[in-house]
Amino acid sequence: MPSDSDLVKAVNDTYSDRALKSGEDKDRSKAIAEAFGYTADELKSLPEEANLGLSCGNPTAIAKLKEGERVLDLGSGGGIDVFLAAPKVGPNGQAIGLDGSAIVAKKSLPEDVRGNLTAYLSCIVGAVTEAEYRTFLADAGFQDVLLVDRKSDLSVYWDSNGSAPTTSCCSPASSDVLKQRNLPADFDVNEWVGSYELYAVKPPSDEPTRTLETALVRSWDAYPTVKSGPPSLTAEEVAELIRSPEKGGDTIAIVDVRRNDHGGGHVKGSEQWAAQTFYDNLPGFFEKHKNTEKVIFYCQSSNGRGPRSAGWYQDYLDSQAPNSHSSKAYVLKGGIQGWKAKYTGESDLVDYD
Repeated sequence: MPSDSDLVKAVNDTYSDRALKSGEDKDRSKAIAEAFGYTADELKSLPEEANLGLSCGNPTAIAKLKEGERVLDLGSGGGIDVFLAAPKVGPNGQAIGLDGSAIVAKKSLPEDVRGNLTAYLSCIVGAVTEAEYRTFLADAGFQDVLLVDRKSDLSVYWDSNGSAPTTSCCSPASSDVLKQRNLPADFDVNEWVGSYELYAVKPPSDEPTRTLETALVRSWDAYPTVKSGPPSLTAEEVAELIRSPEKGGDTIAIVDVRRNDHGGGHVKGSEQWAAQTFYDNLPGFFEKHKNTEKVIFYCQSSNGRGPRSAGWYQDYLDSQAPNSHSSKAYVLKGGIQGWKAKYTGESDLVDYD
């Protein structure tokens, strides 16, 4: 009879093997994720390797995450919920994945993750039991901890006949990890792993909040320094362009690079491209606006995000062949603050979500 440690290791090995096979059956993984409420847009935003087809819940749909929060995903698997949480907590927050299987240790992260620091991700490997969940939460100051077993049948995630795991580059290994450990025929994985909903309350504290020490407090430091200095246009100049009867679709584009502070009014007709992710989207942005003569950027006051994004776009333009575009970057002087100070109440210039 195998020991408890053998059984736990067998379960972890099997889940890890599933991680190594991620992407082999994309339709199946997608169907499982959608069954738990993940949207098509969310799944498209993820690296394919993040969705292992092992979903047993959808925590980011109900967690109501806020900018600046620190998120710990216990049992993170391939990181699907960590990836979805990261843009919600932003550059001043942090999303961390903790998983019991050797998913991260044995499988390299995809290139678009390793090359993109703005994912704000960390991944940790280590076994997590129900008792340890309670200890972690108690040590962090949480009270009234409640773990609710969803009674999900997790045995459906691998074949009952024990298909061989892929552990070599050319052919399957000689036998299934469960068979290698001589597990009993009536072995039930649900005795060792489970799907839980976790509820806990953290009382308010009088202690001052410690500022999170992270290299991504200034998210733009992860990207190249702007080389160019796009010129500014005054609010009056931009308003004249908007109201000009000669203005066509390819003449100007106005770009709002705010994200969470986008509410409260914006230049009517402006597009929203958040500054935090703008650099990564430059190729697509260029394809859309390479024939737009004036691309005008703004943020709250156009002293930070707006000029920076305009500079990145102009640098990208300068790196292209001169005859490949007719576009140029500009900055709206004074940002939305100056714009609203002049034009609040003028419906052709100011709009609201």
